Amino acid sequence: MSLSRNRYFLVGIRPVRLRVLEDGGLTCESFDWNTGEMSRDLSYLTRVVMGYDAEVEEVSEDDLNAAVDQLLATYRSTGKWS
Repeated sequence: MSLSRNRYFLVGIRPVRLRVLEDGGLTCESFDWNTGEMSRDLSYLTRVVMGYDAEVEEVSEDDLNAAVDQLLATYRSTGKWS
């Protein structure tokens, strides 16, 4: 897996992204159920990098953004995330 660019994933229904930092570092962010925003969460790093988890699906940035929008729309209309 190339880590020289941002990568986007769905882990189950949770959006997760690997973001390359300006200094060349890497961070992992996931959708935070409490805030409705993407926030730093290194607990998903191994799951998405190693590629052995059947729940992990790599997607485009547009698909990740659509998944976030869908979660937010569902929450706004039902008060539940799914």
